[in-house]
Amino acid sequence: MNAKDFRTAYLKTIYTADDIQFTLSSEATTDVLFAGRKFIIITAYNPRSQQLPELVNNVRHEVLEADVAKNDWQFAPSLGVSPDGEWQEVGFVIFDQPLEEMIALAKTYGQHAILYGEAGKVALAWSETAELEWCWAKLV
Repeated sequence: MNAKDFRTAYLKTIYTADDIQFTLSSEATTDVLFAGRKFIIITAYNPRSQQLPELVNNVRHEVLEADVAKNDWQFAPSLGVSPDGEWQEVGFVIFDQPLEEMIALAKTYGQHAILYGEAGKVALAWSETAELEWCWAKLV
């Protein structure tokens, strides 16, 4: 997969976190996520988009959960699913943390990008460049 393919995959994913389900849109919406709080969504699954065995992904997820918990961050479970349901990754929504620290966390877990947002604006935050590609949240 090249960078364009990764971007397309992220944009088409259906995200569920803290009982909210949404997708990303290039068109402005009025939808607000998580009562307007700053958030990121991250997973430890499939580093560099290389599919790993379920057992390995589950261990990686547990290690990420331990990292998040030890920092005393407020978080909730998340799930990202491709539109066809073939690709699923569990993770976490983490609230009110500095973007730079969260990008560093994404790098630690080998992720191409995380979602970063506040209110209804959501960005793909690319871990290698720290570039933000802004979108809108669209509730499903």
